[in-house]
Amino acid sequence: PYLTDGLEGSNGLASLVGFRQVGCAFLLEHLGTAGSGCGENAPPSTDGRLPVLVYSHGFGGNMDMSCYFFRQLAAQGVIVVALEHTDGTASRTVCDDKPLPFSPFLMPPNKQQSRRALELLSAVRALPRELADVADEDAVFFGGHSYGGPSAVVAGLTAERANKAVKGIILHDPAIALVGVNELPKAPTLTFTSEEYDANEVRAGTTFVCRGAMHGNFVDAPLW
Repeated sequence: PYLTDGLEGSNGLASLVGFRQVGCAFLLEHLGTAGSGCGENAPPSTDGRLPVLVYSHGFGGNMDMSCYFFRQLAAQGVIVVALEHTDGTASRTVCDDKPLPFSPFLMPPNKQQSRRALELLSAVRALPRELADVADEDAVFFGGHSYGGPSAVVAGLTAERANKAVKGIILHDPAIALVGVNELPKAPTLTFTSEEYDANEVRAGTTFVCRGAMHGNFVDAPLW
């Protein structure tokens, strides 16, 4: 399925954008039953080691919102680990076996980023065995969109300080100034920005501006 939680996931997104509050949740219901175009439980088609990208969603996002981007990476031989954070910034998730709706004030931003970074780091160690057996521990990348950008940066910094390998950081419109992140990991950082973020002079590592792109173009939202 496109949304792992089906209609509960689409209702979470509808609440986030205000559709559910005005009786229009049906506008996103198709996401709850749509297919993702991905194969479930498909074995890796290689005997070699594969790079790993651990990716952090933005403020109000979820682990499914960049599915089209992720499946393209997976088709090229990248293990993509998409998280749903439990700091209150997911449109809807499950925490300690209980539903957790979008709760942006569950904790202050610095604690949100700390939790998010720890969850990204933990994900590398939580791969199912069939993927862990082919994952290249020396080719781990962290990535994120918007609010997930600083999360990826903090995860990279934390990993390097613990002498763990970080191959690189991949960012899409990172909200680094919003949370005061002013340091990058030593690993190469590649950033893609929309014209909106470029106008605000958002830069992190090697930065490319995607002309004509808006903030939402880095997730699947334009395809909904």
